[in-house]
Amino acid sequence: MAGDNEQAKEEKLEIMRHSTSHIMAEAVQYLFPDAKFAIGPAIEDGFYYDFDLPRPLNPDDLPLIENKMKEIIAANGPFIRREVTKEEARQSFGTQPYKLELIDELPDDEKISLYQQGSFLDLCRGPHVGATGEIKVKIVNTSWRTIALAYGDDIAQLVIVPVETPPILEVSEASLVKMGEEMSERGKEGGINR
Repeated sequence: MAGDNEQAKEEKLEIMRHSTSHIMAEAVQYLFPDAKFAIGPAIEDGFYYDFDLPRPLNPDDLPLIENKMKEIIAANGPFIRREVTKEEARQSFGTQPYKLELIDELPDDEKISLYQQGSFLDLCRGPHVGATGEIKVKIVNTSWRTIALAYGDDIAQLVIVPVETPPILEVSEASLVKMGEEMSERGKEGGINR
């Protein structure tokens, strides 16, 4: 019984982390309408989302992202799932080269799931929380490259790294190695956020 409760807690936390990555992506899209999105999965100690932005992030960007995330959460908008064909997915992501690359890797007859919350649409297999307001996020530490988020007693490290920047200094080397291994493993497994 205790093992079942622990597993259920871990699954819920993973869903919350993944849903929060979508909320962060919506905030980034609001601030950078030309952003190109790759993947945004939950990982063991948090989540990430790969962005290709028109310029590197600067220290003033994180409070803007944080505030927009809070607005999205407060709006309590639903996560809406729909299934589409490969061609419909390609049409939905015509300006997103990384999403098109992921779509092209899928079998032609596979139904593809999309999730939308607010203005953000993502290629994603889910699952997600029902609505953004279910995410109880408290920003506990902010620096220009990381935001630590508290989910009840659990702390997750959100890492925002522009492509052109050096490795994060605020996160331990062991955490970076572990996160890199998880990201690499997800790519090998085809476990990309779709």
